[in-house]
Amino acid sequence: MVLGAQWLAVMLVVGLVAPTASGHVVNASSGAPVLTSGPWYQSLREELTDEALPAVRSGTHGFVPWLRGGALIRVGPALFEAGSESFAHWFDGSAMLYGFDFANGSVPRYTNRFVESANLRSHRKADRVGCDEFATSPRVGFLRRVAHVLFRHKYDNPNVNVARYAGRFVAITDMPPGVEFRWPGLATVGSVRYQRPRGGDAVLRAQMSCSHPVRTADGGSVGLATRVGLRNEYVLYKIPGPSSLDGSGRGEPDQAADMPRDGHTPPTRATARGAAGEGTVTQALERRVFARVPTRHPAYLHSFGLSAGHVVLAEFPWHFNLGGMLVDGLRWVLTGRPKRHLEAMFTWRPDRGTLFTAVDRQTGRVAGRWRAPPVFAYHHINAFESRESVVSRSGGMRSPGDVPPGAAAEGGGGGGNRR
Repeated sequence: MVLGAQWLAVMLVVGLVAPTASGHVVNASSGAPVLTSGPWYQSLREELTDEALPAVRSGTHGFVPWLRGGALIRVGPALFEAGSESFAHWFDGSAMLYGFDFANGSVPRYTNRFVESANLRSHRKADRVGCDEFATSPRVGFLRRVAHVLFRHKYDNPNVNVARYAGRFVAITDMPPGVEFRWPGLATVGSVRYQRPRGGDAVLRAQMSCSHPVRTADGGSVGLATRVGLRNEYVLYKIPGPSSLDGSGRGEPDQAADMPRDGHTPPTRATARGAAGEGTVTQALERRVFARVPTRHPAYLHSFGLSAGHVVLAEFPWHFNLGGMLVDGLRWVLTGRPKRHLEAMFTWRPDRGTLFTAVDRQTGRVAGRWRAPPVFAYHHINAFESRESVVSRSGGMRSPGDVPPGAAAEGGGGGGNRR
């Protein structure tokens, strides 16, 4: 297959958090800007259970989703304070789940619950910022800072996305491992546990994980993890779906356009007893590593493209800065000065351009790599095979801004690419 690259369109994307001279103050605990206006920084503290939503007003036209049953479950940042201290970034907000139940064509019912994560428990126990968040660190004494580094708290504030792994509901973010919850009710089960993956334990040593795994025809998922350090690489893995557990072959729609059924995925033993929410203890999930892609400059990958035959990685030139991370952490330990977090963790290098990599899903080998102009994007829209090409679409911007999504984008970015 011959694959080539060309950006087709430009789409303006504005960051969710855009501080202005009159719109932010300095966080007392982190020294970072805090937005003081805007609907996204209004904390939500009330939890509701099975509340009936208002009736749809007369005169509504079009499709009403609950007439066909089902449910919509979302997650996002909801609580932006810990005690009297405020978080420094929108992504620091404590995760809350939102469930809309459209069962039996009746009036939709609404439930919302905080994810009872270790992060949230730490903040509640300290009645202040008790552990590291996305861009906020606790203000503690020297010995506590040393202990914080030696016995690092595992980040688990899953406020970005909801996934379904082997029939189980999981809230996830850019940091592994995610938190399992039940539906209906949205009760937290606990941190997701994984078996030692087939194909090596590289995914266990990954510092970041992709917030947007892609569903496959058997109800499984393809995921991506990023390793940074002595070995820089992207690790691609498959979590088998529930249809492969009983050999029935029944699956759910594939998110990859024109995706055939994953006939090459062999049946496996059950990884959980019953559906999510039926028990209080669930077994470890299985991950099968099928590709490891070395990279010289590991980039922030929030999502990826998946077609019938390929995984499409877009390495935008917002690269990890390992030296900056180490210096930032050491300075915090020695002086207590607030960490710079994202500013220290990543470096925008437009001179390196954007590197696209296509990985064969069957063999795990790199099918090709191509360089394109610098651009930044969070999300891939879709990817599909078209004759001898792979088409991958994403919405982006020309640069990530000062601290994405904490600043408005400069102009526009890529709308689609063809390989």
